[in-house]
Amino acid sequence: MSRRQQLVDAIEARLKDIANGVVFNLPDGAYVCQNNINGVYPWRKTPFNPNELPAIEFWDASSDDSPGASGQHEHQLPIVLQVSTAGSQPASVARTLMEDIVAAIGSDPRWGNLASWTDITGHGLMIEKAGDVIAGAQILFTVRYRTPLWRL
Repeated sequence: MSRRQQLVDAIEARLKDIANGVVFNLPDGAYVCQNNINGVYPWRKTPFNPNELPAIEFWDASSDDSPGASGQHEHQLPIVLQVSTAGSQPASVARTLMEDIVAAIGSDPRWGNLASWTDITGHGLMIEKAGDVIAGAQILFTVRYRTPLWRL
C-alpha cells in the first residue's frame, strides 16, 4: 500500500475519533470534542441529506512533489476537508466542529510517523439558506511526507 493511501486511511480514522468522543492530547492539555458527527466520508460523490448531518467529507488533492536528499521524494499532499451541519444553530456547530478537527490533526501532526509534518493552510465558513439552513466549513491542510524515489 502506498504511503499516500496509508495517510488517507489515518486521516479517516482520526476524524472518526471525533464521532467516538476521543479526548485528544495537545501541547496545552487535553481537548474534549464538542460535537457528535454522523459520518466521515473520503471522496463522497453525493450531496448530504439534512438527516445525515453533521458530517465530514474530505479528499486528497494534487500533490506537489520534488526530489529530496538521499534518494527520496518530498511530497506535499493538500487535503480538502468539508463539514456540513444543519439545525437551529448550524454555524455555531460548524465552528466548534472546525475546532474539533484542528485538535484531531494537532494531536499527532505526523500521523503515526507516516509524515514529517502537517500544516493547516486555511479555514472558512459558509451558510446556505435555501430550504433548510445548512452551514458548512472548510479546512485546508497539507501533509508533508517522504518516500523512496519513484514511490507515492
